[in-house]
Amino acid sequence: MRVREVRMQDGSLGFTLLGDAGIVEPVDRYLAVRTAAGASPNTVLAVARDLAQFLSWLEDRGLSLEAVTLSDLGDYVRHLRTTTARADGASRAQAARGWAPVRPLPRSDVAAGRCASTAQRHLTSLFGFYEHLGFEIDLPLGRQLRAFSKHRGARMQVAGQWLSPRTRPMRLAVPEQRPMALPAHDVRRVLASCEHLRDRLLLALMWNPGLRVGQVLGLRHSDIDGRRSTVTIVARGDEPLDARSKRRVDSPPLALPLEAAIVRLHAEYMHTEYGDLDSDFVFVNLWGEPFGARMTYQGVRSMLATLQRRTGITFTSHMLRHSFATDLLNGGARKELVQALLGHASVQTTDVYDHRSAEDLRSELSRLRGES
Repeated sequence: MRVREVRMQDGSLGFTLLGDAGIVEPVDRYLAVRTAAGASPNTVLAVARDLAQFLSWLEDRGLSLEAVTLSDLGDYVRHLRTTTARADGASRAQAARGWAPVRPLPRSDVAAGRCASTAQRHLTSLFGFYEHLGFEIDLPLGRQLRAFSKHRGARMQVAGQWLSPRTRPMRLAVPEQRPMALPAHDVRRVLASCEHLRDRLLLALMWNPGLRVGQVLGLRHSDIDGRRSTVTIVARGDEPLDARSKRRVDSPPLALPLEAAIVRLHAEYMHTEYGDLDSDFVFVNLWGEPFGARMTYQGVRSMLATLQRRTGITFTSHMLRHSFATDLLNGGARKELVQALLGHASVQTTDVYDHRSAEDLRSELSRLRGES
């Protein structure tokens, strides 16, 4: 099974799944529906990879896609929890094209297999696929899902929202993972260790105002307004996969404030390093091939690896965004403000950045009581 990139009729990026006999039609139709419904290319690609691994598992066991039951999904979850899809050596080229061969591990070694959150993501992809397929043909799993939907329990109203006790017949217990943040002094050390202004500006934008790496890589010159001290996130819809803004194409542009120091850094970068280069993108290759091409996520990873060796600080690009949000909340910023700055659809998403301890909350309460 192999995932292939395709262009839809409207020019948007989509994916299909190829088997030995060609395109896997049921999967192809489902992926097209997800794309038409506005799912991001990265989401559709992840679903396609999940389905590719599942169909390969079915082939190995001589099972047909149409005959799958909940019991088979339970076996597949056990398989996921005791195997790994991490590719090595010659397999990396295949993994880059969308399919990573599975290397079996001992049944008892659950810790060495895929984590609960990864297995749950596979399950979510499979339930969505079979719920869609159940509208087209009569399937055992489709009947089971419809029966569960009818008898999943009484709905309840909580804070004005109608909720059901369970929405799917199988769900793994996934431990909550709090995002990790870097102390401000470590971020400053990393920025100071950058050899080039381009790299320092790129990291600074991920720290404040907390842009995602894809948003930074997708920036055009018109998106940074030095006179107004703003950077605007625009979902254009034609960006490569590693430069997606994670905003719907029909979403309005999101203008964010820039600190004066970052505005000056941008101006210095454009004057001393970027120069007369003719490109639409702000971040491009200036010291490597292909010269002048848009900087890629692989280039960012390479740059981060160099900075980690140079500083001894272990971090990821997304930790800079976490640090920005955490510092704001620890400084007393309202969650609604942090939500707006990070572009979260819900304030509940912003809650994961709240690392305040009981002592922090006690101090804030004391301050509020003193002001009143």
